[in-house]
Amino acid sequence: MPLPALTVSNLSCMRSGRRLFAPIGFELSEGSVLILRGENGSGKSTLLRTLAGLMPIKEGTMQSASHPLYLGHANALHPSATVSEHVQFWRELKPTRAITDNAVLETLGLSTHAFKLAAHLSNGQKRRLSFARLLMHPSRLWLLDEPQAALDANGLSMFLGLLKEHLSQGSSAIIASHDALNITPATTLELKGAA
Repeated sequence: MPLPALTVSNLSCMRSGRRLFAPIGFELSEGSVLILRGENGSGKSTLLRTLAGLMPIKEGTMQSASHPLYLGHANALHPSATVSEHVQFWRELKPTRAITDNAVLETLGLSTHAFKLAAHLSNGQKRRLSFARLLMHPSRLWLLDEPQAALDANGLSMFLGLLKEHLSQGSSAIIASHDALNITPATTLELKGAA
């Protein structure tokens, strides 16, 4: 039986002193995906940031078997840095997998854009570049906020391939998404407004 990658109990997130959603609890097993759903402003991004340790827990508890890797809705790119410079910067941030910069760019479909400034990339290309961290930084738990935003069909197929490979290694993911994702097995958590 798969072990829990993350256990959340009675957790509720706050913004500006207001509870965003009713307290939640769930257990995420190794090798599984949890899809977060909810209206705009329901707290999906805030929950991901809280699980990533970027925001304090006000109510409830969480226990994670590993340090999560968080990719937010914004791509966090510097407009005056090139594609290659971003990859080099991320490589220096923390220990990385044994994958070359060229292999990262080839996997992301950005090999021909290595020396292009981030400011000159399309929105879909910017999203692809943000996935470099998924390839480079080992983590058993991905926290992804609308990862498919701006991706074309090829980009979405590439992302789903990365996700399936991640899951095949017994790793897990929590994904905030309004769109259907062709990934199994996955469970869905609908964030409801606080009473």
